[in-house]
Amino acid sequence: MPARPPGRTTRRAPAVLLTLAAAALVPAAGASAAPDGPGEPRACKYDPRDVSACAPFACDPDVPDSTPVNLVAAGTPGFCGKCSNDRFCGGAMCRPDGRCSTYDASPVPTPVWPRFHLLVTNAAFNFLDATDPKPIVGVGYMFQGAFSKTEPRKFNQRGWYTPDVPRAYFNLAASVAFAGPAQNAFAEAGVTLYVPSAPVAITTLTLGAELQRQGASVWKVGNSSENEDRLGPSLSVGFLQNVFVRASYVFPLRGPNDHGALIVGVAYMKDLLGDLVPDRFQRFLPKPLQ
Repeated sequence: MPARPPGRTTRRAPAVLLTLAAAALVPAAGASAAPDGPGEPRACKYDPRDVSACAPFACDPDVPDSTPVNLVAAGTPGFCGKCSNDRFCGGAMCRPDGRCSTYDASPVPTPVWPRFHLLVTNAAFNFLDATDPKPIVGVGYMFQGAFSKTEPRKFNQRGWYTPDVPRAYFNLAASVAFAGPAQNAFAEAGVTLYVPSAPVAITTLTLGAELQRQGASVWKVGNSSENEDRLGPSLSVGFLQNVFVRASYVFPLRGPNDHGALIVGVAYMKDLLGDLVPDRFQRFLPKPLQ
């Protein structure tokens, strides 16, 4: 068997060393190129309404520890890391291991038709009438319903909101009142516009028609000798959603007194069910009224 040339082994040795060195460097380079693992410092923008950037961890804003969490502004620079409170998790629970709990998918809310059952108390005076002005104090009921329904929209990954709260409502009301020895029954129909940006604490404007039945026996529908019926336009301005200044001018329709009247007064309205029925009893109400 021929002998191996002595110089060939010497020339292969540097090549083998280079191959081993390259193999040793490949894992080190791969480790340095790997992305940061969970919990490693990584820059982020704090936003309590969107915590997906660091999920399942939280974006810890770079602010002093004494800063109240409610005063940390959205967009504050921070770093991804373990959560310390529920707000940094966007309202979800901050678990003991420093991870944020995930929200269950919120079901799509059904559209809501805003409507109100209102108890109305009012005090008014009649002017420009055939008799001297007398106080008219009464109590009644008003139903108020919107002309449209709410349409919930997606707020973020956690819930929904309603941007289109109805502004226009229709009213149907009835009340009974007394003015000295006379009896009064009022019926009203109108349209209310909700105007929260109006000046001087004005919140609503209402335009409608009012029917007044006045006499000694207003319950007798066909009796026109003891009762008189008057009908006319009415205007109401609401303040702070509960107090209303109202004025109406009613024209004679039938009865012994062929004379109109200007009725000016103040009304106070309360939610008949929400304000007067305790919460623990509202579950006994019919479903449409709850």
